[in-house]
Amino acid sequence: MDLSTARPHFQEALCRNEKKYRYPLERSYVVILLVDRELNITYVYDSVTSILKIKPAELLGRNLFEALNIVEHRRLSYLLDTLVQPGSTASSLREELSIETEEGTMHFDAAITNLLEDPVIAGFAFYLHNITDRKRSEEQLSRLNFELDSFVYKASHDMRAPLVNILGLIDIAQRDFPIQAMQYMDMMKRSVLRLDKFIFDLTQYSRNDRTKVESEKIDMSLLIMEAMEGQKFLPQFSSIDFEIDIRQDHPIYSDISRLRIILNNLLSNSIKYHDLRKEDPYIRISIWENPKTKEFVIQVKDNGIGIMEHYTDRVFDMFFRASDMAEGSGLGLYLVKKVVEKLKGKIDLKTREREGTMLTITLPNTR
Repeated sequence: MDLSTARPHFQEALCRNEKKYRYPLERSYVVILLVDRELNITYVYDSVTSILKIKPAELLGRNLFEALNIVEHRRLSYLLDTLVQPGSTASSLREELSIETEEGTMHFDAAITNLLEDPVIAGFAFYLHNITDRKRSEEQLSRLNFELDSFVYKASHDMRAPLVNILGLIDIAQRDFPIQAMQYMDMMKRSVLRLDKFIFDLTQYSRNDRTKVESEKIDMSLLIMEAMEGQKFLPQFSSIDFEIDIRQDHPIYSDISRLRIILNNLLSNSIKYHDLRKEDPYIRISIWENPKTKEFVIQVKDNGIGIMEHYTDRVFDMFFRASDMAEGSGLGLYLVKKVVEKLKGKIDLKTREREGTMLTITLPNTR
């Protein structure tokens, strides 16, 4: 094949390849711009038409900030200045940008490269990846989460208020009723307390899922005392020996609200599922730190009824109860696991039926 014959074939193949690679780029989610050092637009890829509904010719030669209504133009101008400062080691930057268009605000993940030293471009390259759908989904999810939070708060408040009134009336009635009637009152009271605890756990679950993690100095001894005080109403409480062992040389920092959830639920479980037939029923609460890993450990061990081996993989499931003796909602350990995950910690369960259970939780010390 001579040159005159081959040339049309090469040109045809070149056109096919150009169309092959140009087509997906034109319909991609990326806007590609080149600007000179004065930020005047020198090149626009055709995909801008499908994304921003602007023809490339309408942008060429215009200043970037005049051609595109970039919401964060002041911040972007500052970032570009820092990119070209003497001594700057960065050659590119990433930033989320918003552009106001006739169809509304569009959001982009912008990758900007400094090509001032390039003899051909002598400016900046902008790669704007369209993330509008993702941002709108995130905003919708955030709005739904807020509405759910509001609903849970309102519903829990409205449901708990009458329960508190019922408990108050039961306490008053127990003063005047005969012994047999008081037994029925006690049953009513336990039922109301279970429902109140269930509603409270739902509220705690919602709060843990939606609120950010805080960090403050924790008095672990005081926190344990508070948790024990909150469990005194349980009938088994006074029959159990509590052992507390705290070993720490440095202050512990964490989220106090979430630590309360952990301790309250672990203690509540250990007390409820204890075996009072044993000679020395105990619950041992141990706290220690590991300065090398910047972690601290909360361990609750008991010699209660334990958990059957075939249930151990399910104890952290929502609404799961491993014993027929269980009176709770099955949310306690599920909530503990979710809180530990939120705090970026680890949880370990060791249990043997009729011998007892040990739960060990390792959490980061955020000091």
